[in-house]
Amino acid sequence: MNDILLDSLNDLDPRYPVPQVYDFLASPENRDILEYVYRDPFGCHVFPGDIKDYPLEAYFQDMAHDIAQAKQIHLWVSIPTCRYRCHFCQFPTIILNPQSAPSQAVFRQLVDYNIKEATLWLDKVPTLAGAEVGEFNIFGGTPSLLPAAELQRLMAFYQQHFNLSAATLRFEGEPATLTKSYLERLKTLGFSKISFGVQSFNNDIIAACGRRHTAETCEQTIANAREVGFDWISIDLIYGLPGQSVDDVKYDMEKCRELAISHVVCTKLHLAEFMKQRTGVSGQRQSLWQKKGANSEAFPGLGKQYQMRELIERYLAADYREHPTMYFHRNTQHAEKWKGLITDLDKQYPEVAIGLGGSSKCSLAEAINITDYRRYKAVLDEGQLPIDSSQGFSPLQREVNAFKMALSTLRPVCNHEFRKRFDGRSFFSNPFICRALKTLTSKTLLTVRDDVVTLTPNGVTLVEAIINTQFSSGDSRRLPVTNTDVSAPVFSLYYIAIDTEAGVTNAQFEEFVREKGCKIPCYPGWRWTLLRGLRGERAGQFMMLYEIESAECRDRYQRADGNLTPLARQFWRDRPQAQAILREWQRLGTFSALPTLYTDYRLLAENKKSTVTEGPRYRERPGEEAEARVIGIHNLALRPDVKAQDFETFIAENHHRIEDYPDWKFRLLKGERGNRLDQYVVMMEIASLVALDQFYPQPDIATDEAAIFARAHRDTKQMYEEWKQLASFSGSPQIYTDYLAVAESQPDEENRGV
Repeated sequence: MNDILLDSLNDLDPRYPVPQVYDFLASPENRDILEYVYRDPFGCHVFPGDIKDYPLEAYFQDMAHDIAQAKQIHLWVSIPTCRYRCHFCQFPTIILNPQSAPSQAVFRQLVDYNIKEATLWLDKVPTLAGAEVGEFNIFGGTPSLLPAAELQRLMAFYQQHFNLSAATLRFEGEPATLTKSYLERLKTLGFSKISFGVQSFNNDIIAACGRRHTAETCEQTIANAREVGFDWISIDLIYGLPGQSVDDVKYDMEKCRELAISHVVCTKLHLAEFMKQRTGVSGQRQSLWQKKGANSEAFPGLGKQYQMRELIERYLAADYREHPTMYFHRNTQHAEKWKGLITDLDKQYPEVAIGLGGSSKCSLAEAINITDYRRYKAVLDEGQLPIDSSQGFSPLQREVNAFKMALSTLRPVCNHEFRKRFDGRSFFSNPFICRALKTLTSKTLLTVRDDVVTLTPNGVTLVEAIINTQFSSGDSRRLPVTNTDVSAPVFSLYYIAIDTEAGVTNAQFEEFVREKGCKIPCYPGWRWTLLRGLRGERAGQFMMLYEIESAECRDRYQRADGNLTPLARQFWRDRPQAQAILREWQRLGTFSALPTLYTDYRLLAENKKSTVTEGPRYRERPGEEAEARVIGIHNLALRPDVKAQDFETFIAENHHRIEDYPDWKFRLLKGERGNRLDQYVVMMEIASLVALDQFYPQPDIATDEAAIFARAHRDTKQMYEEWKQLASFSGSPQIYTDYLAVAESQPDEENRGV
């Protein structure tokens, strides 16, 4: 398989530059992305739900809620009639001869059923009638086959029953049927935008696609539209067509510039099943080319396809901008409005689709219509909306989808805008987004600076693959964690090293931290404890434990790459005395700042029945012995062939069985950022050395009291035995250190910590 992939990537036109993305895709560590683009799925605007079989009543309630909150919505109608079926088409279509008498009855019936479906929508979602429509689209099929009387009847219904007062009206047609008289009719009805498929300006390629028009017809349609008064004209072009060369795509781009097209959609040929991908208009059957085989020799290989893509970018760069991916608009024109309404991070409004195979969604759920026309009519005749399937979005998946949609726009994704959408939560707080950002940054597909994510040139080219391979998916109700709440605490561990070469001793360092270092203020919602290794791997070495009240609180002050945010830098600028103490600290040892080794851990599970109380981990009182807690850090490893999801599901379902020794508290953590990303740690917090020695005075040597406790809590012991079938447990042979708290930050009235 790998040879086939590389052979396709190496299918290059020697007269054109090797595509920039070539080296990336040829690299073995990026094979998952290479496999994805080779399989050729339809992609970029696919943002499915993760909760399967979502109840329809809940879906309607979600739509009503989101529509009531939205400033605008996208409303569109699907008219699936066509004169013929293109060889690449998978959309649900009704093939007919528009001139025949029976076809006139089909057109009337289609409009009747469309109005019936829209009426049911208005009944099920009462907020829909008053919602301001930002853009109204008629998609196909070939809507330009609709007779003028039926088109007028359809538009009269929507004008009367929906709020189109602020909407732009956009119409999709086919060059041979978008005659001058039809264009004049559209203009009279209020349409200001038209679009149609050209696919190529090479007549041989057009014919090979099974289309019954010529390049000359397309040029005449453009001229007629302008004469009628349309200055917003969008054409669709496809690259990667069978028999198509890089020269052919170059010619297409030259024609676009010559004709000064206002909007151009340049799509890579996609042949994977649309229904599997849950696209905007669902598929019904395989295309002719799918049946023949998408990777036959007639199709240009990946290498040529990416040469075509880069040629498109070069030719359009001076006069066009790409927003979102594949959609190019002239600098003097606005981007596609309907795409912006549903993908721009500051919008992402609901969309409602009426018609065969349509797809409707809001931030909470999405649904796809039936694609079989007979079944579509039968369901409507029963007084039900023709919804084939519905899926909901879990809270985490909503954030993931919002982020992916924002990436697809090719604009920088700003955390500030994300927070406005999600009640102040940062996208760094989402474990799926955070993990993806780390991976994509390491692959140089994007950059993260000052809370802004920006795609690199390779990232722009591969954005579909990024969206569909680099973010975890699946039913998030089954997320293998007991605490996915972004408001849950974060535990961060930083290795601290003292300057032994300068003669600094552990005792000197601890004395300084207890006397002066503890006065270094914490960010609001943070507290730190300095730990010294008591026994285990890092005995005698120091660790800084930060407990932060939430991931959102952490992200205010620390970026995903570990560096400080502007707010954190301002925090220190406002505290010159603290900076002086910090400089003194750094003369003795490292502080919790890069390049120190560190890991941010997310809380997966904890024993809420523990007798360990909240409070300081280190406290000194005059005339009394210091109170110091013990923090055990035990690194875990999964057994061979055990998947992370299986282990985390086990923990989620069984952690309630844990009973800790008196004055012990169990926590299971998972690395979210830093050096131990996606690795697990058991953190045992023990109230004192006395409580530690009561049960384990030496590593792996339990006291009689520990044995008595185990006999009294057999289910806990059984749970630990089940655990060991999946992963190592606290104790040998895995790496561990028991630390003793030796100092702690002092909360003050201005910057009180947790």
